[in-house]
Amino acid sequence: MKENEIKTPAGAGRGNQVIRASAMTRATMERRKKAALTSHAETSEKAIERHLCLCVKTAGGLALKYSNAQQTGYPDRLLLFPGGLTAWVEIKSAGKQPTRLQSLKIAELRDLGFPVWVCDSRQKAEDIVSTLRKLQEL
Repeated sequence: MKENEIKTPAGAGRGNQVIRASAMTRATMERRKKAALTSHAETSEKAIERHLCLCVKTAGGLALKYSNAQQTGYPDRLLLFPGGLTAWVEIKSAGKQPTRLQSLKIAELRDLGFPVWVCDSRQKAEDIVSTLRKLQEL
């Protein structure tokens, strides 16, 4: 069998057949597959969180992961900046919304006077850090 040929399984039609796939078709399929993976990788919660942490570190702050087994629903990251500036950030995949419990905890923190953001993109992460840096300068 040649590189541009695909052998079908015996049960798929009239027995084993060799189908010739054009190089263009194979390249197009690979390109589309790669584009889909790249798109997801840039909009996943993990990638957005990584980008936020990098932005905070570059700005001279800390992005602490918050986790409490007894108190669930709180935002993912607590951001700390020089001068005592703090903020909470709930990170979501692109287009996703906080759960009901997360929304209640976000409202609770805001009622206590803490700034809280929901971050669902790399651009939003950059905007949050930019806003906090401006607040830091006041």
